[in-house]
Formats: sequence, C-alpha cells, structure tokens
Amino acid sequence: MEFRDLYMTLEVPPTATEEEIVASYRRLCKVWHPDANRGKDTTEKMQDIVAAKLLLMDTEARRRYDLEYTRVKGFTQTSTKTNNTTQKASGEPQKPKPVYTDPELEIWIHNAHQQSVEITRRLISELREQFGIGISGALRGMKNFMLGRKIFE
Repeated sequence: MEFRDLYMTLEVPPTATEEEIVASYRRLCKVWHPDANRGKDTTEKMQDIVAAKLLLMDTEARRRYDLEYTRVKGFTQTSTKTNNTTQKASGEPQKPKPVYTDPELEIWIHNAHQQSVEITRRLISELREQFGIGISGALRGMKNFMLGRKIFE
C-alpha cells in the first residue's frame, strides 16, 4: 500500500493535538461536504478525511503512523538528494513511492478507510431516504435549478 500523508490530508502539522485534528476535520468536512460542492463528487475526498481522522485519533495507530511518517519523510528527502530514480516514459525522472513497512499499521489504515466508506455510504443512504431520490438525481436537479436561476436572473 502506498504511503499517504494523513497530516497533509487534514491540513495539520505532525505535532497537532487531538483538538486541532478534530477542529481541522470539522472545517474540512464543511469545505468538502456535498452541499458546499454542488455538481462535484467529493465522496473520495470525504472518505480520505474521515479515514485520516479515525487513524490519527487512535493513540496506538497514531504512534505507529508517526514512526512510518518519520521513516518516509527521511526516505523522500534522501531519494531526492540521491539520483535513485526511475525514468517515466516521457524521460522525466520519477521518484520511487514509499510504502508502509508496518503490516499492522497497514491493516489499521485499510480498516479506517473501510469505516470511512461505510460512513459515507450511510450518509448517502440517509439523504436518499430523506429526499426520495438518488444523489446523482439530486445533483442534476440542483444543477438544473442553478442554471435556471442564472438564465432568468
């Protein structure tokens, strides 16, 4: 599994407190909420945000993640200093992508992602029940409504 910078996902420094993580999580949920992004599919971004919060709020998972984070940050700095690169088809050098070395952490990350997918599915299901239509239908309807407003204003 390719390494993901969860701190970057939540837009917090690695030294962030739980309160800072929660505050950033809430802020990003408002920014990437479907109601704030009409016509855009923000499902994947929301899943990443939820998974990052789930993992970083678990003390043991965060401790293990921080060890990997330190290793990977050292890896990326070293790989950019040395010319340990492969070539892209276009001839540009491509840095090797770091991966997790802690199998238990990798399982936790996978489980956090699965939980975020389930949370997002439940949210979409609740919206469908509440409004009686599919999300894509709701987005199309909102798009048509907004286009109609622009035309007639």
